Amino acid sequence: MSITAPGAATADIVSYFGQIRAERLPAALIQGQRDFFGSHTWRRIDRAGTFHTLWAAEGRPEEQWD
Repeated sequence: MSITAPGAATADIVSYFGQIRAERLPAALIQGQRDFFGSHTWRRIDRAGTFHTLWAAEGRPEEQWD
């Protein structure tokens, strides 16, 4: 079974509309990259506060910056 071009385009459209209506988007990768390269911090969804990971330290501990 193969998906034709119109079928693939329809799936992309449905995915796009699902993303623009989402309350929260998956930006964890972008937040992690920003924190690694520039100490930009990031936020958790399970705890309040702003965090920074010590990427060069063994075990990569997190610091809470508030």
